[in-house]
Amino acid sequence: MFPDEIWLYILSFLNRNDILQWMLVNKQLYHLSRDDILWKQYIQQYKESYPRLHIKSYYEAFKTCYCLDKIKKTVRSKASIPTIYYTTYTLNLIKYFASANHIPKVLRYANVLKNLREITIKNCSDVPETLFNIRQLQVLNLQSNQLTNIHDNISQLTDLTKLDLSDNRIRDFPKSVYKLPCLLRLYLDNNDINEIPADITQLTNLEELWLAKNKINKFTDEITKLTQLQELKLTDDIIIPDYIKKLSCISLQKNIYNTDDICGVNFGL
Repeated sequence: MFPDEIWLYILSFLNRNDILQWMLVNKQLYHLSRDDILWKQYIQQYKESYPRLHIKSYYEAFKTCYCLDKIKKTVRSKASIPTIYYTTYTLNLIKYFASANHIPKVLRYANVLKNLREITIKNCSDVPETLFNIRQLQVLNLQSNQLTNIHDNISQLTDLTKLDLSDNRIRDFPKSVYKLPCLLRLYLDNNDINEIPADITQLTNLEELWLAKNKINKFTDEITKLTQLQELKLTDDIIIPDYIKKLSCISLQKNIYNTDDICGVNFGL
């Protein structure tokens, strides 16, 4: 084998696609193909678009900028559905909104979006599992889709504080949410849920729970053990004990029970 200096000299005559192919040959060429000498020229084109880019290595910086540009092109595509928008094109991307046909393209580059905290997805019947790799996600909006269940891998999103699953076709209360320790707001209104499970008490930090317009016809006293709960929405035809109706945090669709308009009263009895 040639010494490193000779290989670097040879690699310097190749274009970036060829260099990437040489990475696959062996360990020596993999490491040499990432050398700053080879990639410094390619990062220049991104300096204006990403002036605050923190460069640890020119190869990693190029890869990050390349991925971000791919996301830009995905969103700008003339074929894209009008509901797609984004808040920023920089490494500080915090919020992203996508329709089903663009989810895989965007999530392919999610590993470089370290500040991504909120995602809204529309027009999908199934959530791609790659979504659950964005561990820093805090808000996930899956409202108004055709979802019938939620994948167990959602439990990987341990920083999630808000989960909106309203206006879907979910039949069973998603027990995978029990493993979300930071969850504060859970919206499940307008689904096909027919029962509030007793183990809902595992959602110890929950502050808001929306269950209106489901097929639930009986109230479970276990909800009263959610001592942090500040807002509970149910359908007005559900059978609810009178002592529960008196709590200020409960509201019924078409029939609001709110004692003295006091906000923030907990369920602790």
